[in-house]
Amino acid sequence: MRSWWRRHSLGLTLLLLGLVVLVAYAANDIFVSVLPGEAGVQWSLFRGGTKPKVYREGLHVICPWNMMYKYDVRFQQRSGTFEVLSADGLAISTVITVRFKPVDENLALLHKYVGPKYVETLLLPEVGSHARELIARHTPADLYSETRYSIQRQIRERLMKETRIHIGPQSAQLTDFLYVEDVFLEGVTLPEDVAQAIRNKISQYQHLQEYEYIVQREKREAERKEIEARGIRAFQDIVNEGISDKYLKWKGIDATLKLAQSPNSKIVVIGAGESGLPIILGNMDGVAEPPAARLKKPEASRRAVPAAPNKPGLPAGGKLPVQ
Repeated sequence: MRSWWRRHSLGLTLLLLGLVVLVAYAANDIFVSVLPGEAGVQWSLFRGGTKPKVYREGLHVICPWNMMYKYDVRFQQRSGTFEVLSADGLAISTVITVRFKPVDENLALLHKYVGPKYVETLLLPEVGSHARELIARHTPADLYSETRYSIQRQIRERLMKETRIHIGPQSAQLTDFLYVEDVFLEGVTLPEDVAQAIRNKISQYQHLQEYEYIVQREKREAERKEIEARGIRAFQDIVNEGISDKYLKWKGIDATLKLAQSPNSKIVVIGAGESGLPIILGNMDGVAEPPAARLKKPEASRRAVPAAPNKPGLPAGGKLPVQ
């Protein structure tokens, strides 16, 4: 062994160094990382091309002469602009967005029969074809109404059917390559004069709805007033038939007692009313004092008037004696 190693040590060392250099150079082709949200399909140079196995997330080791194709298997959105004709022959430009994802189990078949550019090869042409066929059945005004949602639903249903492909000429089974979640008819561009006419039509329709609402509101208001008038008339009839003069006098006496018991200052005149009910005069604090009360005050309260002074030469009292 020692003699053999001495004879071949140089060659083995060079071979080992060559293998290390080769592995380092082809490391990206040997060690393949499949990231989250991705799946891989391997193509083998010596073992029949595309393998049916789908490689999931993680690190995979393959031969350097093979190739790994990675696909995004998350939900994606792609938009396309399509020129279509309406039922009356007008040219319309539409923007349609599709939300989809590849079917993981059939990813190897998708790679083999369609390829990585399956969106441009398979999906968008189908969207444009179905959009032209369905929109051609409607007028431009329908694209601004609920018919728009019906068109979107029909395009999706057709895409789910038309993205199935027969694998091989003798195969009767259809293979689903794509799952289409939704279709959005986002933009509709009409000729300017047609778009303005549609806007005017919609505006006039809204005005008509407003007027109909106003008429309905006025009708309801008239009905409310009629019902209110009937209620007032019925109330008056009941009052006229059920309330007598004695009842009114009794209510008046009851109200008088309640007012008389209040702490406010007042004067109650019994039997002075037109119907014999008491008269109540309230807030008497500021009423002027009657003359009779002033006459009954004591003499001391009266102001003393001083006597006139006697002039010289006159008797007491200032009067001349009578001759």
